[in-house]
Amino acid sequence: MHWITLTIAALIALSGSAHALVFTGAMDNRAGFPQVPGFTAQSLAWTAGGGIGEGLRLEWQAENESSPGLWTYSYRLVRGSARRKGFAFFDIETAADLGAANLKSRSVLSATDRFGAIIPSGLASVTISDPVSFSVLHDFSNAPATEANFATALNKTELSHYSGDPGRVAPGVPAGGASATPSEGPVPHPFQGVRVTFPGSFTDLAYEASEWAFSIVTDRVPMWGSFFGWGDQTFVTPFWYANFYNDNIDAGSRLALPPADSTSGAAPYRGWILVPGPLPGVVSTTPANGAGAANSAASIGAVFNNLMDPLTITADSFTVAGVAGSVSFDAASNSASFTPALPLSPGTLYTATIGSGIRDLAGNALPGTNWSFTTSFGPPSFPDGILVPGGSATTVADALAALRIAVQLAAATPEDLAHGDVAPFGTDGLPRPDGRIDLQDALGLLKKAVGLISW
Repeated sequence: MHWITLTIAALIALSGSAHALVFTGAMDNRAGFPQVPGFTAQSLAWTAGGGIGEGLRLEWQAENESSPGLWTYSYRLVRGSARRKGFAFFDIETAADLGAANLKSRSVLSATDRFGAIIPSGLASVTISDPVSFSVLHDFSNAPATEANFATALNKTELSHYSGDPGRVAPGVPAGGASATPSEGPVPHPFQGVRVTFPGSFTDLAYEASEWAFSIVTDRVPMWGSFFGWGDQTFVTPFWYANFYNDNIDAGSRLALPPADSTSGAAPYRGWILVPGPLPGVVSTTPANGAGAANSAASIGAVFNNLMDPLTITADSFTVAGVAGSVSFDAASNSASFTPALPLSPGTLYTATIGSGIRDLAGNALPGTNWSFTTSFGPPSFPDGILVPGGSATTVADALAALRIAVQLAAATPEDLAHGDVAPFGTDGLPRPDGRIDLQDALGLLKKAVGLISW
């Protein structure tokens, strides 16, 4: 029984969550580093840079440790020795409702030229804008432009962006030695974000900054977002210019998963970085608003769009009218559950309320919301706790199957949920299914398997 005791202790320890969070990630299009993909660089000088390990690497970090109650977002562009391009600007996406008041501080951490020296004009010459909307067509073909028309081509105030070899090829055709990818025609993607502008202009025949790092501090927790960078000519052919951008910049819908580390480029995080997100909100409820025939033994739940502060999610801020119960929060799924002390009455209308006292990890208040549902007229339905096919009683194998699902080594099927979603438990010791299988479910199945609980 000693190993069972250790397993139970480990499950309890794993079920805790911390408030201090740090997420890191990287995207790498340098030759020799294909294992960290995620962005497209429309220039051979940016992709390969003339040698293995050259080109571009974008590193990012989002954390709430250095400024408690706020989130710091840092972005760093790393180059190889062949720094053949300088930068005009770099756009980092933000939530559509992020304004200047939400940007608590901004700073340029470093900026060097292609020789590795501090840029001649100094760090103060690099500017970080307030959030602004770039609602334009990005034309990666730019058919009217030519190398002779460099005054227009290199105007950093122009919000249309172009491919590495302007005016030479039709959309979809690789642009010779200057561009590593085919050019594209006009592509609409409205872009709300912050613009970092670097010194230099076409009159200098070069932008100064080749490698840089900057950070912004906001009162918003992270979401997955996009970026777009634009730079000047190569030093060999002065009037070529190019851009780089994340692979998902034109995706119809953004990644909706909670923030995570993304250092390997693995799906589903490939092509996304963490950026300041929206105000907190409820994205789904269980049962759904207006649902009928809800299981009277099930928990009532809400899923949030942000990283929430679990200390604000309590029996006072999440209630069901006329029902006693307890409230829990699962950080991994950004969801809260109300567990009725006793099964709900059959055929009864209930109203659940999420109060405005609930806040995200940046302190933003959640707007109050409520929803109603009706329980079924039949008796409560409890899962049997048997996940392994062919079993007649809950065993340690069922608990291990639930543990694999809880730690994301396996995906939960509807059949798994019907049998293994047993937690949390009411004061009567009976299951209150909450629509997921987590560590508490694995722990409950283990206790049932060894005879510590039963139903």
